[in-house]
Amino acid sequence: MNLFKGRKHTIKKEHTTYYMTATVVEWLPIFTDASIRQILIDALNFAILERKLVIYGYCIMNNHIHLIANTEEPYLLMDIMRNFKRYTSRKISAAMLTKSDDWSKYCVSYFKACGEFHCKSISKKVWKDGNHAIELYSPAFYRQKLNYIHNNPVKAGYVDRPEEWECSSAVDYAGGKSVLVRVVQIPGI
Repeated sequence: MNLFKGRKHTIKKEHTTYYMTATVVEWLPIFTDASIRQILIDALNFAILERKLVIYGYCIMNNHIHLIANTEEPYLLMDIMRNFKRYTSRKISAAMLTKSDDWSKYCVSYFKACGEFHCKSISKKVWKDGNHAIELYSPAFYRQKLNYIHNNPVKAGYVDRPEEWECSSAVDYAGGKSVLVRVVQIPGI
């Protein structure tokens, strides 16, 4: 039985490289806060070091994250992404609860409302469902998706050049060191 029949943009084949996007509910720009953004960075670094997540490209924007990633055995990308979103949801909600500003309070109440109406009845929902996973099947498609994520901050008007956005693998591809412990550069790109 194919569990994924009819479901577009899901991880269907393990140990295959995917382009993925994880988006905050209602596109709330919570990653403008450096402490909240650091939760993502720490969780990705943990997955890289302890769960054999292989990141070929990434970009953390203000309200979503793009990844080009795969895993090494025995770990499964589907499990890593589920655990990453579950863990960061809890950490982000807890961190925002400690803040006294109106924006953080609004976000926490919104996450709570989204969780109450979710089919799984969770306490707080930070991420939209799914990862919009698309299998990367050719070098040209890799290049297209990598260029897209690297140019995302430029298109948004945050920086003039992709490598100026510190939370992006564009820094690594330009010869620098981004915020993640390891980015595996795609040969020839």
